[in-house]
Amino acid sequence: MKDGNPVPLTPKAFDVLVLLIESGGRVVQKDELINRVWEDSFVEEGNLKVTVSMLRKALEEEAGERRYIETVPRRGYRFVCSLNELKPEEAELVFREVTKSSITIDEETKELKPSTLGINLTSLPNSRAGLVLTLCWHP
Repeated sequence: MKDGNPVPLTPKAFDVLVLLIESGGRVVQKDELINRVWEDSFVEEGNLKVTVSMLRKALEEEAGERRYIETVPRRGYRFVCSLNELKPEEAELVFREVTKSSITIDEETKELKPSTLGINLTSLPNSRAGLVLTLCWHP
């Protein structure tokens, strides 16, 4: 939260942030970050750099400023900000999921005269379905 508003993070950025915070100030090796955050995927170090850059932007770090995340050249990253633990009654958890869905339905309509519509209900031997409903029409 910043100024009472939630700060959006991607799931991977959130995972990197949690891992850095849980490290207690120790340097987390790049390989460890990649293996734990992208455990079932093959990603390059560039993915980690982009994710850390997103975190820095979300934390409003200026270029070259390292108030929260320090880069340890050729090794990894370290969370350097001191933390205060919130009591459960002080904490507010905000979950927000944004999804986009689209459904396309192609439909063709034919006018049928009621007298030309036939319905057959038949039983199928040795079938789990049991019954079959057949609709047939004649134009």
